[in-house]
Amino acid sequence: MKHALVTAFPNATADADASPPSLSPELVASVTVVAIIEELHSTEEAFVGDLFTMVNTYLGPLRERHVCDEVELRNLFSNGESLLQTHQALLQQLPTVRRLSSVGRNAETRERERNELTRCLKGTVGAFIALEPFLLNHAEFASNYEHVALETHRVLAQQPGFARFCHEAEQAGALSLQALLVRPIERLCTYPRLFERLKKAAVAAQLGGLSQNDETLDELR
Repeated sequence: MKHALVTAFPNATADADASPPSLSPELVASVTVVAIIEELHSTEEAFVGDLFTMVNTYLGPLRERHVCDEVELRNLFSNGESLLQTHQALLQQLPTVRRLSSVGRNAETRERERNELTRCLKGTVGAFIALEPFLLNHAEFASNYEHVALETHRVLAQQPGFARFCHEAEQAGALSLQALLVRPIERLCTYPRLFERLKKAAVAAQLGGLSQNDETLDELR
């Protein structure tokens, strides 16, 4: 328990023999909100990294070396470049959440941190809402994915130059093209789960301005 408290509250210190403080359900839920926002940010960062690899390790060099023409690239990568731009913009807008520093003994500190967490929650939700029209890029990519997967398999089998390029990229440490192309589908499936967990924790934490957040989170699920 002591280790868990130190992890959740990195700035808190206590006597080795002291009993751990009793945490209110609201404070425990607030810690959960922090963890989910951190997870949203870190997984979004990893997803942007995968999109960057797809565009800059595969699509761009394939175009520059004339391994594929523009029609083939569109069939292979769909709107992957637009997807990268969208999620780079989203990542820039996502606020960085601060870890809670108190264990709830100091009412003033607790209230300040709750206000900061509420602003961060609103900023996180607001970033997704602001980019919601652009997230329709996901719908386009998803609708094209079956064709993209089949086309990738066909070109790998029929074009030795393309297959050699992809093999060399993997040998250099990149994920396979097939693995990268499925990432947007996988990412799209994670959002509802993360938003549902975030909404549940935000309600339990009784964060301010929840009615607006509640409506916004409903839009995103």
